[in-house]
Amino acid sequence: MSLEEFLGRRYKLVKSENFNEYMKAIGTCCLMRMVANNVRPAMILTRAGHWFTITSLTGVFTTTTRFRLNDERYAPTHDGRRVARVFTLEGSTLTCVERGHKLVTTVFHFTAEELKMTIMVDDVVCTRIFEAIRGMELEGFMSAPHQAPHIGKK
Repeated sequence: MSLEEFLGRRYKLVKSENFNEYMKAIGTCCLMRMVANNVRPAMILTRAGHWFTITSLTGVFTTTTRFRLNDERYAPTHDGRRVARVFTLEGSTLTCVERGHKLVTTVFHFTAEELKMTIMVDDVVCTRIFEAIRGMELEGFMSAPHQAPHIGKK
């Protein structure tokens, strides 16, 4: 399978293990951890040309990460850290290596039924399982973070 099959597909968080421990390991403050632990985001991967965007939508906030494969870029994180990130792709598995005050590796494994996100930092391994939501695919694979996604059935 290639990543192209999963563009525009929406995935909803259904299970999370060690997320709080991961956030502690990277230095996220208590208040932000409390908020992040109580939301169930939807994740969407889109593409415009060579640029990909991973969007996390919650009722509280929306975060976007825009990248090109194999291209290291500096970027701020949602909690204010400045990191260098590089994304690589093998089949339907997208890997992000983030270098900042800590080395963080995030693996996104896409299937038709779920998105499994594994985050590793220090000795902490966080696993988040997102279930595919049928009939909620994005049309047009929009990637501009300032636009509200149009949702429709395919």
